[in-house]
Amino acid sequence: MTLCVTSLGLYLVIANKFLPLLITVAIGSWNRETTIVLASWYFFYYLNTEKAPQLVAKTLLLVAITPIVKYIVIWSHNLQSESLNLQMGLVSLYDTGQLRLLLNIAFFDNYRLLAVFGVFGFLWMFLPLAIQRQPNSPLVQCLWSFPIYFLGMMVVGNIHEIRIFLEFIPLVTLVLITGLARRA
Repeated sequence: MTLCVTSLGLYLVIANKFLPLLITVAIGSWNRETTIVLASWYFFYYLNTEKAPQLVAKTLLLVAITPIVKYIVIWSHNLQSESLNLQMGLVSLYDTGQLRLLLNIAFFDNYRLLAVFGVFGFLWMFLPLAIQRQPNSPLVQCLWSFPIYFLGMMVVGNIHEIRIFLEFIPLVTLVLITGLARRA
């Protein structure tokens, strides 16, 4: 489901169809990462072409969809406020009593970093060449969301879980295809 929603969302970002993108984000809003990724892609894709106040307003609206949808669903089911706080809360910064950041840093010992690069079948190795061939592309600008996302996941996620990177498969694939298809 995540891959489908992010693929559709990326298409809608590129096609500049904001209302369908808003609906897509609402559908995918149960996965907070999907909302954050699609909103950041929208922001970076239109960073150089849309006026700042309008771009910020649209991006904030995309981000606000997740708590709004979750609140409406929980409210409509008449759940207690305790359940609401549980559903709307932040991801824990701790795992088994230790800070996730420290556990994630320790993950990179003993060559386990290769597992992270293996997520896309080592296609990451070709990304610098693809970026070099299209340096001013709005798609390449969307890649700026990845370092921010990665740092965030180092704090609240388990970096060894491949599912954390699923949202970026459509973007990375599209950047690779468009970049490597161009002649140098």
